[in-house]
Amino acid sequence: MSNKREILLWVLVVISLVVGSASFFTGSSVAGDAFGTELKKVGYVELSKVFEGFEMKLELQQKLEKDLLGKKGLVDSLMFQLSTLKNELENQKEPSKEKIEQFYQLQAYYAKQKETFDQYQLQETQNYDAQILGQMTQYIKDFGNENGYDFIFGDDNTGNILYGRPAADITSEVIEFINQKYQGKN
Repeated sequence: MSNKREILLWVLVVISLVVGSASFFTGSSVAGDAFGTELKKVGYVELSKVFEGFEMKLELQQKLEKDLLGKKGLVDSLMFQLSTLKNELENQKEPSKEKIEQFYQLQAYYAKQKETFDQYQLQETQNYDAQILGQMTQYIKDFGNENGYDFIFGDDNTGNILYGRPAADITSEVIEFINQKYQGKN
């Protein structure tokens, strides 16, 4: 019997916390208003849209693509050489051991260069993304501070925000603000 009572008590505590949290974050708590608590200014942004619309991201993406283009050219050249050598070997009735050895050496070298390129691409992409997210986060904090927000939530499609009123979606304003800030206009 006492086990059921403890479970019921915990369920009531959880329900109270959920309702209280929802009321606090939406600013619609009747009890809160009756006690003179101040309503909170709350908004949310769609993080993927902010990320894609951030000019810093676009600039760094172009820089990364330019950097990777040269390195990818080397890998593509090796692939072409490997393909040409393979075709030569397939067209010969009895290819020499030297040609076969050359093919395997080039294949190993290509595999190593491709792996090095893939690791470099991944690392540089992660570095750029970290720079972009760090700057974007700071600008969103600046936006919130300058515009009197108590909370700005990030909707990143992981279920943290299941619903937000369209009026609370400040994505467009944030994108405009962070791009002006990035350009030094704000």
